[in-house]
Amino acid sequence: MTRLTFWVSVALAAAACLFCAFAWAEDRPLVLEMILNGRATGILGNFADRDGVLYATPAELSDLGFRVPDAMSESAEPVAVNKLPGVEATVNQRSQTIVINATDAALRPQQLNGPRDFRQNASITPPMVGLALNYSILETESEGKISGGGQIDARFFSRFGTVATTGYGLFAPAPGQSPVIRLDTNWAYAQPDSLRRFIVGDFVTGALGSSRPVRLGGFKIASDFGLRPDLVTFPLPQLSGSTAVPTTVDVLVNGVRQMSQPVTPGPFEIRSLPIVTGAGEVAIAYQDALGRQTITTVPFYASSALLQPGLTAYSLEAGFIREGYSQVSNQYGQGAMVGTVRRGVSDWITLESHGEITSTLAMASVGGNIRVGALGVVSFTEAGSTSAAGSGWTTSASAERNAGVYSLAMAASLASDEYRDIAGLQGATLPRTSYRISGGIQLGSLGSIGAAYIRQQPFGAREGSPAAGSANISLVTMTYQAQLAERINFYTTGYANLRGQDPVTGKPATAYGAMVGLSIFFGNSYSIGVSASSDFHHPSYLVDAAKAANDTGEYGVRLTDSEGFAQRRLGEFEYNDAAGVATLGVDQSGQSIATRAGFSGSLVAAAGGVFAGKSIPDSFAIVRTGDVADVGVSYENRPIGRTDSSGRLLVPDLRAYQVNRITLNATDLPPDVTAGKTDMYVRPPERSGVLVDFNVRGSNAALLRLTDGGDHPLPVGTIVLHQGADLAVVGYDGEVYLTDLDARNDFELQLPDGAHCGVSFAYKHVAGELPVIGPIRCH
Repeated sequence: MTRLTFWVSVALAAAACLFCAFAWAEDRPLVLEMILNGRATGILGNFADRDGVLYATPAELSDLGFRVPDAMSESAEPVAVNKLPGVEATVNQRSQTIVINATDAALRPQQLNGPRDFRQNASITPPMVGLALNYSILETESEGKISGGGQIDARFFSRFGTVATTGYGLFAPAPGQSPVIRLDTNWAYAQPDSLRRFIVGDFVTGALGSSRPVRLGGFKIASDFGLRPDLVTFPLPQLSGSTAVPTTVDVLVNGVRQMSQPVTPGPFEIRSLPIVTGAGEVAIAYQDALGRQTITTVPFYASSALLQPGLTAYSLEAGFIREGYSQVSNQYGQGAMVGTVRRGVSDWITLESHGEITSTLAMASVGGNIRVGALGVVSFTEAGSTSAAGSGWTTSASAERNAGVYSLAMAASLASDEYRDIAGLQGATLPRTSYRISGGIQLGSLGSIGAAYIRQQPFGAREGSPAAGSANISLVTMTYQAQLAERINFYTTGYANLRGQDPVTGKPATAYGAMVGLSIFFGNSYSIGVSASSDFHHPSYLVDAAKAANDTGEYGVRLTDSEGFAQRRLGEFEYNDAAGVATLGVDQSGQSIATRAGFSGSLVAAAGGVFAGKSIPDSFAIVRTGDVADVGVSYENRPIGRTDSSGRLLVPDLRAYQVNRITLNATDLPPDVTAGKTDMYVRPPERSGVLVDFNVRGSNAALLRLTDGGDHPLPVGTIVLHQGADLAVVGYDGEVYLTDLDARNDFELQLPDGAHCGVSFAYKHVAGELPVIGPIRCH
């Protein structure tokens, strides 16, 4: 070896040693238990020791509960623990712990009772492909003339959304009136993860409290918070605190305990509580650093008029104005675009805007809802328009307070004669001035009182002008209701319209009236109501007795007798069947007597069958139990029906986008079949059907009685093995239940003492029976 070669080799070896030493110092991993502010947490963290300085990744530090500055978290490079603001850390090599002293500002607060992720806990159940038809038919005969008609709601549903159409037909249309009228036809598709909905076809536009919706035919995209029923859209009070010792935090809302949860030392936050809207008070009780019981009380005001900060509600529509709705099927006018948006700016203010455009009209409005501390919510709107009538404006303001014991709401609006919106172009009267004030008081066991005053004057009418018509009102109402006994309710109401009309002469006059009544409930769906009323000096008396048909197989009866100014007598019979609801009735009004008969229900074609059932208001399910008939099914612990001869049942009234529990009565299953599940949770899309298959199948099952060589039952705990895997465990008297048996079966058994033996036996399936085989000696 030459001298040069020697020194090169030495240099390379030295470099390698330096590299190894550097790498060792750079990446030496440590798994340490965290001691935080003098208390063991039991939490292990992954750290790296670099020349005596501890490092950890930003994600690891965040998981351990530390606040990592944005400048550090943007990079994936490890961060020195002591570089975190408010954190001091040392290593105890002997106990393999990291001792950390940290301020509350350096720690992420513990989240108590935080909102759960609804999407992960219950995903949307995929819909079937099928058809559903709701129908209602009512025929009336009076004085030899037949009238009435039918209504339909037809849907085709799949994972690509729902195509639906509604309409009605008349048995005896008026001259010039079409016998069949189409109402709405559209395709709707929802995206629950993004809270968004698409509609193509007929729909109602979005609107604010100060604007008016209209019907269009076209395209709509809108947010829909109803896709997440668990989502609380309005701001809730966010509560926080800090404790230096392990303790339990109790939270009381309006004096009622809503949460009790243990916390570890450090800061904590409470972000989600079951709070109703209105004014209230939240109290937090916990132990402080000195061992004292600390109670913090926070007043709050929650209102659905506000949106959580950062939350946006919107809708955008474009299409043609629907004209003659419910009178003609396919009449559309000029094109229009409508947009609405609401945005939660903070937990006390929500801003909103609305706009409408046609070829002859442009309208825009801005407004907001403001929470004034714990007092209530104030709202305002300013709008302007330009049209053939000129440029106009409108302004409105309102205030509300709901304090539980009492409530108060006020609103006022004023518009110029030139102000227009799309609804006004369609002939809907817009008040020129409107004032409203209402309130109520809860009297505890004495009941409640409510009162309201409404003053409204339409366009083109001045005080005392007959052109104001019935839209020129000045109405005062008062109500009182109380529960006199467990099943007896008393109520009374009165009104006075200072600009009313006499119902007999039609002349302007102060209209007033009052009503007083009792409602008595006897249980088992029976009730009686009696009332007396007077309307402009015309008294009426009413007695109404009813038995409701709530469940399948029940009948209902209603008898009504009204005497005095409004005379009417009614007798009606109703039968609630699994295939629909049938009604029969006789109605006498004055000298006219009418008889009527009706039936309402649904037809569903899905899951390889056709089903008849009650009307489907939203979503439904088809339950399948294999080929086993007459199996009881319950919905939310309420018996809903039994499967038919094909082992299927229609459940017509599921709640869309909510978790629905459907259970199977396993005792109705024959002994030779098994069910994969006996209860299932489904979350169906709206206006669609889902399949609930309990995986009921033949089990080829038998009960074996096993003995040892001395014909004694095998001991409890003996394991039946199949291909080396545990299959079943022997119970008392040497009995074991086995499924999925073949014509010839061989099993190995392992006794509790570790000894092994085997059994062989033949099996023959007997429909509807559970064979008992044995005793069989285990060799």
